[in-house]
Amino acid sequence: MQRIWRSGIGWDDVLLERDYAKWVDYLDEVRKLSQLRIPRCYALRSSKIELHVFGDASEHAYAAVAYWRAVRPDGTVHLALVAGKSRVAPNKVMSIPRLELQAALWPVA
Repeated sequence: MQRIWRSGIGWDDVLLERDYAKWVDYLDEVRKLSQLRIPRCYALRSSKIELHVFGDASEHAYAAVAYWRAVRPDGTVHLALVAGKSRVAPNKVMSIPRLELQAALWPVA
């Protein structure tokens, strides 16, 4: 979508065939999101609970995610997604390290 926006195509202009195909693929993927299920179990009796936060970026997007890591008394490990956040990279070109910094700052903001 960023590429289409950057191309300057008008709102009522017809998309190129390759752009239209990508748009249809994108809509199909969005429809599948209603079936996505992420189990979240935070009430664990464990000897050790850790919060792990990761951030990463590319020229197209940047994101951060947080997980609980719980080690139970019997030694088994349980992971649970706590939160995730992503953004499309701004149209103003930014360096990858700057975008990675943006992703790293989200959890503390």
